[in-house]
Amino acid sequence: MDRKCLWTNYVTDSNQSFYMADLFLNPGQEASAHCHDYYEFFIVLQGEFAEDLGGSRTKLARRQGHVLRPEDVHGLRNDSGGPALLRNIAIRRDTFQGLLSETGFLSEGAPPVSNPY
Repeated sequence: MDRKCLWTNYVTDSNQSFYMADLFLNPGQEASAHCHDYYEFFIVLQGEFAEDLGGSRTKLARRQGHVLRPEDVHGLRNDSGGPALLRNIAIRRDTFQGLLSETGFLSEGAPPVSNPY
């Protein structure tokens, strides 16, 4: 998967710590491989997505989600026969790290945030 960083500084308002949007893909449509400089959480609301991450492809269905770290190269595709919808929440790096700093979750040797498979 090519490393293509898109959407840097997606959450640019210093008074805003996150941004939320919905992604709708018809069958055969995709969000090509990309990365960004913020944390991203998404959850599938309808249909199914095929997610490419770290050289693996995983199917995600309704009520399944994922947390992605900055610079994680990932892509989504709708390989199903029907429409697919997910809710995407972009969280500024400093906000996300501040929320988890006291837990030790982000310290060296901690399990990866973005690979629950």
